[in-house]
Amino acid sequence: MIWRRPDDFFAETKASWRISQSGFEMMRKKYPEFLEILNAYCRLGCIAEDRATARRLFGESDSRVTLSQWGERKRFNLLRRWSEQ
Repeated sequence: MIWRRPDDFFAETKASWRISQSGFEMMRKKYPEFLEILNAYCRLGCIAEDRATARRLFGESDSRVTLSQWGERKRFNLLRRWSEQ
């Protein structure tokens, strides 16, 4: 993990969610079947507190989880419920 706490990611790295989204969309167009990209994009959407994007990506994942991104299915399910609120 490159940051101490996920909620500090954008502040600590000075990353831009808008630019990150653009990059993920380009990767998804090139590698649409790569579940790791979808899950990483979705997780970062949760960190950015972008419910609409996270909700869409959770839907596209069809509950397929890459644990390397989420750590455990429990976190995936918790954040999926958050995105649906």
